[in-house]
Amino acid sequence: MIKVLGLMTCFNRKEKTVRALNNLIKGNPEIEFHFIVADDASTDGTADALKAFDSVTVLSGNGSLFYSGGMRLAISEAKKVTIDF
Repeated sequence: MIKVLGLMTCFNRKEKTVRALNNLIKGNPEIEFHFIVADDASTDGTADALKAFDSVTVLSGNGSLFYSGGMRLAISEAKKVTIDF
């Protein structure tokens, strides 16, 4: 089995983010995914929706991360966390 760790950042894109993750997971049954997602203080329930996925680690920002800061946070987490696939 192929194992993939995906890093993402998001802000108030609940529907698009959930759809993207579902499409990746369901469209690639031969791949075991885990995602680290930096949610930059979304107010639309994005973080709560992501917590429904077993394969997602949600990191919380304070609203000032933007794309680069969110990716730096996700990369930093990926470097220190060992995910047992």
